[in-house]
Parts: sequence; structure tokens; C-alpha cells
Amino acid sequence: MATLSAKARNKLSDRDFAIPERRAYPIQDIAHARDALARVSAYGTPEEKKRVHEAVRRRYPALWKRHEEYRGNRVILRKFKDPEGKEYRQAVVRHRGRVTERVKEK
Repeated sequence: MATLSAKARNKLSDRDFAIPERRAYPIQDIAHARDALARVSAYGTPEEKKRVHEAVRRRYPALWKRHEEYRGNRVILRKFKDPEGKEYRQAVVRHRGRVTERVKEK
């Protein structure tokens, strides 16, 4: 978990928070953005979840892509090329971050 002292938190500008009017869920760096996603997923209201997810997606698009890819049961489609140069798609089914099934389709 990312640490932030009260003094350092008070020095942050409002744009460094996912919910600026309450100064809740600081996202000033990528570690705090990850922590904000974890905290709001565990304890936030549906409105807070929506606002934090939008703020993190806007500020850190690469982090959001990784978060979407690995949360819960997900089916991820990826494109690959085999040694002969033919493209194929692979569906990867993940459960709690572990690959449970791979389906290769050409």
C-alpha cells in the first residue's frame, strides 16, 4: 500500500484526488491510483466507484487497461502470429488472476 503523510496529503492540489470536493482517493502517482482502485472496489459506493474509475482511466490509461484485464472472471482475446506468419486469436479465461483455460481459434 502506498503511504502518504497528512502533511504531504494537505499539500496536494484538488486535481490529485479522484473525488476532489471531498479530497478522497488520492491518485497523484500510479501507486496511489492502484490503491484508490482497490479501496473503492472494497469500500466505495457505486457512485464513488464510477468516479474513481473514470478519474484513473483519464489520468493513467495503461493502468486502467491492466486493471480491466485482470479483475474477476475475464475472457481476454489476444491476437498472435504463429511461426508461419498466420494470425490467430487466443481466448484466455482468467479466474482471480490465474489462467484457467486457453482456446485457440484460427
